[in-house]
Amino acid sequence: DPFAIHRQHMNRMLSGSFGFGPLLGITDGTTPGARQAGRRMQAGAVSPFGMLGMAGGFIDMFGMMNDMIGNMEHMTSGANCQTFTSSTVISYSNLGDGPKVYQETSEMRSAPGGIRETRRTVRDSDSGLEQMSIGHHIRERAHIMQRSRNHRTGDQEERQDYINMDESDAAAFDDEWRRET
Repeated sequence: DPFAIHRQHMNRMLSGSFGFGPLLGITDGTTPGARQAGRRMQAGAVSPFGMLGMAGGFIDMFGMMNDMIGNMEHMTSGANCQTFTSSTVISYSNLGDGPKVYQETSEMRSAPGGIRETRRTVRDSDSGLEQMSIGHHIRERAHIMQRSRNHRTGDQEERQDYINMDESDAAAFDDEWRRET
């Protein structure tokens, strides 16, 4: 059970007294200061040198984080897993001719069976560009629609890309994507 593994790692990291008094510890509902068998405190975690990687304090914590990330990767590759990722970058500058803002956002949703939806937006006040793209993916095939507009020049563009399929297959692909989602 990947959720049990995740809970076990989180409990190992966040429960117990961390070497301080039992009133300061984060517990999992058991008697303060008591530890279940199999839980052990890393001596270096409370060591003044633990931060430097001596005595294994933070090295062990990073090892536990790597284990959790590995378990998440294993879990997301499963047949019944759905995921959502999002990333946003915003840059602001007020030098020169006034404020300049650059914003880029990307999102990806995935579902079992190799179904994915990708979205990407870009806004750049310096160049006047606004761009948005949405991609629907089924395993190795994809239909990506992109629109862009430039406020400074008035130019507009719309394009569609087809990956591993022809434009004539677009309607059937879109129907299949809607059914699968």
